[in-house]
Amino acid sequence: MTAASTIEPGIQKQRHEELKLQVSGMTCAGCASSIQNALESRSDVTSASVSFAAGIAIIQGDGLSAESLVKTVQSRGFRQAVREVLPSF
Repeated sequence: MTAASTIEPGIQKQRHEELKLQVSGMTCAGCASSIQNALESRSDVTSASVSFAAGIAIIQGDGLSAESLVKTVQSRGFRQAVREVLPSF
């Protein structure tokens, strides 16, 4: 086992995930920015990218809950549909 693959005792390796949401109702880049800021303020989100043109939000984080992320998007007044959940290796 090399030093690069050693995990300190007591530290659990976290599961990194990527979730893509299709978001409808955005009318401008400001809408995308509002959603992105709301998602990035969450403790389970490490990064978020929202495209107004594509109508897609790509969220990366640890232990993501699709249901909870959907509620965050909806709290900003937008409709959405879970498109796909991708585990990261």
